[in-house]
Amino acid sequence: MSLTAFSDQRALFKAYDIRGERALFTAQFTAALSDALARQFVHHANVSQVVIGFDARHYSETLAKQMASSFQAYGFEVIWLGLVTTPLMAFWANQYQGHGVIATASHSEPHINGIKWLINSQSPSSEQIQEVYQQLFDYSSDTERIADKNSAKVNSKPGTALPNPTPQQTLLPKKDILNLYINKAVEAITRINQSRLKATLPACQPNIEPEASAFKVVIDCLNGSTGLFAEAFYTAHPCLCSEVILLNANTDGNFPKGNPDPMEYNRLHELSAAVVNHKADLGLSFDGDGDRLMVVDSSGQPLVADHLLYLLSRVAIEDHFKSTACNNSDACSPTVIFDVKCSHHLPTLIQQAGAQAQISKTGSSILRRALQAKKDGTESHILFAGELSGHFIFNDGYFLLHDDAMYAGLRLLNWLHHQPRTLSEIIDTLPEMVSTPDVYLPLADYSYSVSQDTTLSEDQQSSQPILDKLSALCQKLQSNIKDLPVSLPSDARLTCIDGLRLDFTNGFGIIRSSNTSNSLTVRFAGDSLSDLTQIQGYFVSLCQSISQDLANQVANIQVNQ
Repeated sequence: MSLTAFSDQRALFKAYDIRGERALFTAQFTAALSDALARQFVHHANVSQVVIGFDARHYSETLAKQMASSFQAYGFEVIWLGLVTTPLMAFWANQYQGHGVIATASHSEPHINGIKWLINSQSPSSEQIQEVYQQLFDYSSDTERIADKNSAKVNSKPGTALPNPTPQQTLLPKKDILNLYINKAVEAITRINQSRLKATLPACQPNIEPEASAFKVVIDCLNGSTGLFAEAFYTAHPCLCSEVILLNANTDGNFPKGNPDPMEYNRLHELSAAVVNHKADLGLSFDGDGDRLMVVDSSGQPLVADHLLYLLSRVAIEDHFKSTACNNSDACSPTVIFDVKCSHHLPTLIQQAGAQAQISKTGSSILRRALQAKKDGTESHILFAGELSGHFIFNDGYFLLHDDAMYAGLRLLNWLHHQPRTLSEIIDTLPEMVSTPDVYLPLADYSYSVSQDTTLSEDQQSSQPILDKLSALCQKLQSNIKDLPVSLPSDARLTCIDGLRLDFTNGFGIIRSSNTSNSLTVRFAGDSLSDLTQIQGYFVSLCQSISQDLANQVANIQVNQ
């Protein structure tokens, strides 16, 4: 097979997963990809079982079936989950050997498809994702090998299935998939509350009558995979949820009301209106594959993403101190990780809550690997990690070590159950802030061409100068932050771990390369609009040394009204 046979598909291989235009997932490419991914799993000697599922979008089931076929041909036992969320795939992978695959494109547009996977409960690194692409060139269309694969037999056990089950090959029933997951979440909340015996409000226990302080909750599933599971998941906690009202719970790969992305501007309007109309206590919104969460308070006001991240980190911190012999001392202070797009207030708030604050590159898989890494006894325990985009990961041992939106929402409800103030009142105590959304500025379109030395094509290089100049600018700032045409204030603090971030006493700004699209992402925040405007002006001036067009785009970024 020619080395350039799948050159168009090179752009599908992102930093976190494989994702892109459905048209690129041709039958030939899908077969080759499934084969290459199965071979990556083969390299791990302890892998003999793989769980496989798919999300609500069109063509995901077809992708998942091809994956199952390839894994079976290599002798793996496939546990077929059907339509599930990504966290449910991760949960069931952990019930077996820790290995799983899901066909999903998360919150992307309806015409986008993709694949995520876990080996030993860990997401692949960007290097491992690129290795899969390189393995495509080992794929052969040899008819004898294909015939051998198609005739391969898998030793099926109860609870496992081929993608097209026969009476001898049973699916893992949807009821069983959900029930164990719910029961484990109930156990987690029960264990957490056992340490809250001295709390102002009594601990929430399962299987009892709802208390007066239980919440009326509106949940918008955005026509994604959580629509199959959310109601049962939350009604299993009657002392936390007195009533659950669902919006857009029917799974629909057309996503008729918009992309299944709760972070998109205006995407929470329906949820906000429903919370007000139903006089609910709060609203929860999940993305297409159920790993991202956004929250609306009782007034219908969406929480600023930074504030939600802080509240959930506070949940983890307070539950941690109540469950250990530690008090808020430096000797046993846990660590909370947040990504570079979060606001300047967040580190201070985390420290005030009793944890150390640590900034990280953006990427939920990057955060997960940081939490899963073996701990050095001299370092603080990483208790929680969160991203501005709505990925939240609890590392306290109660439940799944994965970004699970439904579980994060549950932990928030349980914490609020014990608070003397409402969610709105708690938010009112946080520092005021004005911010832009996370804005994507497209780079010039390009495609990849692949050669044996994997050099960049001429088209790809058309975008590279901007990225190179951004990197060079960051290095120049590192060597001497004052040796620039732009006069930055003395309190400016530079971070270059992922793009160019500048922190000031009254705000911050960042410009970085997106890991999921051919774009730069930009965000500004300030204690006031004038603070934000001033910081934005610094970045406009800095970007002029990169590209005047880029500087103009940065200057045109506005705060959502």
